[in-house]
Amino acid sequence: MARWLNNLEGILRRYPWVIPLGALVPCAYFAARGTNDLVAARLFAADTDSLARALPGAAAIAAASEPEANHHVRDRAAIIHRNIFDSDAGCLDCDAGPPADAAPEPGAAPRP
Repeated sequence: MARWLNNLEGILRRYPWVIPLGALVPCAYFAARGTNDLVAARLFAADTDSLARALPGAAAIAAASEPEANHHVRDRAAIIHRNIFDSDAGCLDCDAGPPADAAPEPGAAPRP
């Protein structure tokens, strides 16, 4: 490992421009991409209206390919009643009943 690092150090001493070039290339790439996006947005801004316009006959194609109505139940009460997070505890909107540590009433039959 030390020998490899000595070789690398010798190469970098001989060619000191490698490190700045290695940092400059990605920076120039991202700057060019950003500039390209800004110029393209300015040049083609007027053309977006023509892209958004519907083609003739597109309404008939869209009506023919329209998906069927969704038959899923989206009732909040059904979701709460189901209690997807803890099926052992039962539903969330049901009466919990008496607490487990409550003392039974005098004269009541014991629970099985």
